[in-house]
Amino acid sequence: MFLCRKFFLFSILFIFLFSTIMSVDVDTSGKLCDEEISYLNRRKESVKNALRKFTKRSLSYYPKIGLCFSGGGYRSMISSLGFMLGAEKIGLLD
Repeated sequence: MFLCRKFFLFSILFIFLFSTIMSVDVDTSGKLCDEEISYLNRRKESVKNALRKFTKRSLSYYPKIGLCFSGGGYRSMISSLGFMLGAEKIGLLD
């Protein structure tokens, strides 16, 4: 219990110090910048080729795929690593 309180207080102190030292600008427009749009357009061809190779057919629609892993222990780390290695082995990752 003592460690939890100590960690909590340390977290609050860190957030306070970080927020006073760093100034952060947040874009609330909901639009992507030109560099991000350019990257996504270049990436689209690579994704199409990878999905075509993986599914062994041409698709009419190519989805945007994202991976998300959660957890903070060894089991979650091992399962995430196992998934990534498996995805790389079958050609999902490039």
